[in-house]
Amino acid sequence: MSESYYATYAVEALGPMKARFADIDKRDGFEISLGMYKANLGPVTRDVFLQYAQRFEGEVLELAESEGEKTK
Repeated sequence: MSESYYATYAVEALGPMKARFADIDKRDGFEISLGMYKANLGPVTRDVFLQYAQRFEGEVLELAESEGEKTK
């Protein structure tokens, strides 16, 4: 049985979004990268969240309620 690691991040104008990762290092890289993005480039948007989740092989579990869909 494999473990899963989760990250929840407040996305600009949407609220919290959540992603699941199979590897803790990928989850940590995802969180660090979003933090660096926010500090250097501005607010994290839905598209940025999805792009970074894909880059770090994460599965998006929940989109903000206004989206009402699941994305991998």
